[in-house]
Amino acid sequence: MLPDAGGIAPGKTFLPALGWCVLEPLPVHGWLVRPWRHGEDEPVIRGTLDLTDPAQRWVKVTGPNVSWSSKIRPLHADILHRLASRPDGLTPGELGTDLYGPGATTTVFPEMSKLRNEFGGLLHPPGDTRYRFGRNITIDIQQRADSTQ
Repeated sequence: MLPDAGGIAPGKTFLPALGWCVLEPLPVHGWLVRPWRHGEDEPVIRGTLDLTDPAQRWVKVTGPNVSWSSKIRPLHADILHRLASRPDGLTPGELGTDLYGPGATTTVFPEMSKLRNEFGGLLHPPGDTRYRFGRNITIDIQQRADSTQ
């Protein structure tokens, strides 16, 4: 069994029942668990935020042993775009101000909770003071050429 999901991140980890393993994210709380080979580097997981079609926005993920895509809501695409643009991450207050404007009373916690439910393996584990992508996640953004986002 995997440890509590709050502490799981892609990459090398020790699982008592299996020893050293490599975890790679799958959609909706899924993980590919495979044995770690001595000397193997941590996998780099490449995510692509595809914003080329305003009617259908996608997250596409590839890694050494995973490849999947998932359609996402426009608000979630906007959040992921903002996080990709700020590698050091954003505090909940900063992200809330970016999304809803200064003085807004709407919080980002419910939306971040939904994003973590769908794409938890891509985001830095909960408990951090900043929302951001995991340490070995590389994010590319594809936009329409005429996009002003």
